[in-house]
Amino acid sequence: MSQFSPLTTTEVEALFTAIFSGPDEALIPTVQKWFSPDYVQVTDGHSSNIDEFVAHLNKLRSLVSKISVKVVFLVQEDRKVADRHIVTLEKVDGSTAVMEVLLLGERDETGKFLRVWETVRTTEGDKASAELARVR
Repeated sequence: MSQFSPLTTTEVEALFTAIFSGPDEALIPTVQKWFSPDYVQVTDGHSSNIDEFVAHLNKLRSLVSKISVKVVFLVQEDRKVADRHIVTLEKVDGSTAVMEVLLLGERDETGKFLRVWETVRTTEGDKASAELARVR
């Protein structure tokens, strides 16, 4: 049994907000707090290690001016996490997009995310918006 508390929807929304749009100087400390150095993320079949994940976040931050995340549901069992969240964003060019994300994750023994598998579906927005989930 793990020694950490389950995440609340408020914590998950705050985490996503911090990594997607928080202050630039807070990005690395936030990633180090919540993600294992051995982190691997697979988004729509594309795999990223922790350094590639940070590069993705930095690129995303340069393309998006406003973002909000709403957790629709969150299920947890020991180290396993599953959620469905809706991302609403405005890009720096003024266009907008809405994406539905299905996330399965595994946390390590300290509670940091170790692995995440995501499927992202753009429900509103252009074709370029669909690539934001994997942009680097």
